[in-house]
Amino acid sequence: MAAARGRLQASLLAFALALILGCTTDSPSDPTPSPPDPTVTPILVLGVDAAPVATVVATTPEPGPDHGLLLPDIEVAPPRELYVAFAGGGRQLRFSTTVSNVGAGPLEILGQFDEEDGRAIATQLLHRGGEGPFQHPVGTLDFDGGHGHWHFEDFMTFELWSYEEDGALDAMLASTGKISFCLLDFTAIDPAPQHAFDLPLFDMCDWTRQGLSPGWEETYAAWLPGQELDITHVPDGRYVVRTVLDPDNRLIDANRFNHTTAVFIELTGGSIQVLEPASEQ
Repeated sequence: MAAARGRLQASLLAFALALILGCTTDSPSDPTPSPPDPTVTPILVLGVDAAPVATVVATTPEPGPDHGLLLPDIEVAPPRELYVAFAGGGRQLRFSTTVSNVGAGPLEILGQFDEEDGRAIATQLLHRGGEGPFQHPVGTLDFDGGHGHWHFEDFMTFELWSYEEDGALDAMLASTGKISFCLLDFTAIDPAPQHAFDLPLFDMCDWTRQGLSPGWEETYAAWLPGQELDITHVPDGRYVVRTVLDPDNRLIDANRFNHTTAVFIELTGGSIQVLEPASEQ
């Protein structure tokens, strides 16, 4: 434990202002949280009171090696735990989703509440070793009644496609549209990537601060709201379940090639079978 604390302290000192701690939270179990203070949220930097977020961060530059940004590397795993469910006279394809941060820096989202529409304006905080962070606008956070806590909006899209003999996508038959996620450190990645944090930074689904630390991941179970595609009118056959992370390209990330993944399946009534990719059949 002493060695783990030492590694974490060294990482914190290297980041300097990198770890920004939110000051207020909403209870995830409260379906109607009280409106937060609409003023700019104060922050705490390494245990010392600091100015509001708007005055301690600079304008976001174009990302590049000269800026020394410690960028996150967010990847999405292929859908797992796939099964068919029947509800309300329809048929659903359900699945779990795991997102991970294998990069050098955290994915950190700060919120500033907008009293007029009841949502929070979301800003991505981009860290640099030994220097102050940059901010980058990335959309909004909203309270999700089905999950009972705050979500980062338009984070993921799930789709069902037909495909050609060579595996090329043919036609999209079903889609969730862009859906929201709560971002938090749920499980340490095993084996840990190079820049993994020993301890999690993000453990609350509130509007003030969410994210994924390096070396941590989050899984949305197949039974949760949003983890389904309506396949009521889709005939039995072979298809591709496609996942697209950050479909509007709002986040600044070290690698966008791991933002899309797919799994080949065969539907037969109330059963589902995962297939090898068409190119390997």
